[in-house]
Amino acid sequence: MEARDGQPLPLGQNFGKVVECGTFQDAEAFIKNGGQQGNQLAIIPPGIHYINTELFKVHNVPLINIRSGEIGLVIAQDGAELPPGQILGKAVDCDNFQNAEAFLNNGGQQGKQRAILTEGYYRINTELFTVVTTDNAQQYGLKPEQLKVYRVESGKIGIVTTFDGKPLPRGDIAGPVIEGHNKFQQPQEFIDKAGYRGLQEEFIEEGFWSLNPWFVEVEQVPLTNIKTGTVGVLISNVGKNSQANQEKTTYGSRFHIVPIGYKGIQNIPIEAGTHPINTRVKSIVIVPAHEITLDWTNRDKPATNYDSNLKTLELRSKDGFVLKLEVTQVINIAPKNSPKMISRVGSPNANSFQPVEEEGGVLSPLSNGAVKYSSIKNLVNRVLASMVDNYFRNSAQDYNALDFLQQREQIQERATEHIKSALNAYGVEAVGTFINEIGLPAELQHLIQTPTINDNLNSLEKFLLWSAGADHHILAQKECLTERYKYTAIGTTVLLTSTTAIFSGGYAIFTVFGSVAASCVGGTFWSFIVFNLDRFLILSSKRKQTESNLNLPFIAATSLRLLIALLLSFVVAKPLELRLFEKEINQKIEQNKNDIAKEKLTEPIKELEQEIQALNKDKNKYKNEWQDAEYAANAEAEGTQGTGQLGKGIVYQDKRNYADEIKQKFIELDNKVKEKEEKIDKLKERNLILQSPESNLEQLNQEKIDKESNGFLARLVALEELSKDDPNIRNINWLITALFVTIEISPILVKLLSGKGPYDYLLEQKESQEVYNEYFRIQKEQRLQLSEGKSKQYMKKIKEFEE
Repeated sequence: MEARDGQPLPLGQNFGKVVECGTFQDAEAFIKNGGQQGNQLAIIPPGIHYINTELFKVHNVPLINIRSGEIGLVIAQDGAELPPGQILGKAVDCDNFQNAEAFLNNGGQQGKQRAILTEGYYRINTELFTVVTTDNAQQYGLKPEQLKVYRVESGKIGIVTTFDGKPLPRGDIAGPVIEGHNKFQQPQEFIDKAGYRGLQEEFIEEGFWSLNPWFVEVEQVPLTNIKTGTVGVLISNVGKNSQANQEKTTYGSRFHIVPIGYKGIQNIPIEAGTHPINTRVKSIVIVPAHEITLDWTNRDKPATNYDSNLKTLELRSKDGFVLKLEVTQVINIAPKNSPKMISRVGSPNANSFQPVEEEGGVLSPLSNGAVKYSSIKNLVNRVLASMVDNYFRNSAQDYNALDFLQQREQIQERATEHIKSALNAYGVEAVGTFINEIGLPAELQHLIQTPTINDNLNSLEKFLLWSAGADHHILAQKECLTERYKYTAIGTTVLLTSTTAIFSGGYAIFTVFGSVAASCVGGTFWSFIVFNLDRFLILSSKRKQTESNLNLPFIAATSLRLLIALLLSFVVAKPLELRLFEKEINQKIEQNKNDIAKEKLTEPIKELEQEIQALNKDKNKYKNEWQDAEYAANAEAEGTQGTGQLGKGIVYQDKRNYADEIKQKFIELDNKVKEKEEKIDKLKERNLILQSPESNLEQLNQEKIDKESNGFLARLVALEELSKDDPNIRNINWLITALFVTIEISPILVKLLSGKGPYDYLLEQKESQEVYNEYFRIQKEQRLQLSEGKSKQYMKKIKEFEE
């Protein structure tokens, strides 16, 4: 509406105020109520209106239509001026710009507005407000798509930059999270709550958002994907400043990690999965959570490997030789320790969760889609390379070249402990440190080279060395000439012991079974057992060099081996002792037979005599009782005792009966004694007859005694009795046993008491190399299987994602 008459507008006012005039149908009321000439704030709704067109000019305009999926922006032609630094008019209560009077009365400001119009129809005074839609967007420097409802696509987030608000404090790169503005859809709430202009920490997630393009700009970035087998260390460039949240390491240095909400390296890593992270204010460093193997070797390695720059170590020994050392270090970074590692090692310049690596600050794709993480590259190049190199360089200076080779096991153990402790200060677990190859200079190679198969040892020497549990290939070297003689003597002793065991075992079996064939087979088998036991004891008797003088495991093992050797010597010696003293043992056994025979004949007589002795004891008891009963009966008859009445009354008769009863028992026992004495006389007469040479019964009895008294155990018992009775036999017996003990344990004692010679060092070198080669073969197979398994899982996830 435009009024041609009325009060003039005050200076600076562009629109006539709203007065009560029946929607401009009562011209008189308009004038009386102070209506002002010119463009009016009030509008008339659709319908039939009776208006004086001489006083009022009516401009018909269409309703403002904001289509579905679109927004409308508003520019106010009147209102309060914007303060300095403010670029958008504040949002006021004005019914979505449909109440012009309320807009001005509530402090609406001229210019571009923070508030927007969403889908619907609006009755807006277009003289006061200009509405920008997709239809006229280009007239105001906008693209039509900017006035669409903003969509954040699936799998992405929207990073927001605001154009209005307070300026950021010095040193801050993004505004903090402000609550209550509905993801930047209510700009006035954002401003009222002291929101800052510029990059925002808060982001918008997948969905549709009604955003004012004059207020915010949105950049969509993908969600952060932490792959399986890795974790993400979050480095925040926003948050509270803190210097107090630092964890101390074992070496006194500090892990500069902070809790969530503080600026710096966050102390809680992000687990595998998809996460919405504002990568403009926070960076992610990916750290693998699996074991990583690093090889210091000159062998060809892909340029993408973590250890591509690690070469064979060149060390200088105490005696001035240059050693070439190939080392393998296996590390693992526990997820909870990954922030500590990043805080000590330093973070890469770019997010390292993509299949790319940093090369001089330039990201380049890796071959075959391999994923290598800059965090591990930093750890290897900045820490591990120098740590391992310096340790082995310093360690080599304490050893002569050959000592370094021979003591590789102890050096490896100390290196493992040192590097494990040092890496712990970086939050890294050292799984193992392994020495693979030690390259000696050419002038020392001949000392460790294995001789050719065509050596100068004959078959007997090789067999004796094998019997001693030695490697004849090593002993064939000229450096081991003395060692060869020693092991030949040990093998000869083992062979002699087993040969003696043939006769010893054969005699023992012949004594038991009386069969020559059984004794030959059994003796040979027993010799084979003794030979192998002796060879096993010598093979297992190795002295390991230790730093401590008191090696308890070695002492315990040696004592056990000596105990077994002593037992073998007794077992082999005893049958031979039985054979040496066979004549004396036979005499002793014969004597024992006679004693047994006599004992068998006299045994029944002794039993009868014992029975007579027991009967006589009872007989004497009844005799005394009978005499006492006779005396009591006679005294009763005479009246001197008992009732005191003279005569044989009832009491006398009872006492007489009792005396007769006792007398009868005495007589019965006396008869039994006489019967057994007669039996004894008859047995003595029978024994005289049985002991005569003409008695067949005695011969049968003697054969039975022979069987019972001529066995192996009986001979051992006889030898023991002879040793007790005769000191000469006892001394000779012990001398023979001591001889076999000495023979049996001498190989072990020689092996244990002699110092480590060239053979022992070369054998350790050979065995260690074989063990290490097998270990690394298994490790490589396991890593290959693990890699194949993870590749299959990764391809399966990709396929599932595509489906």
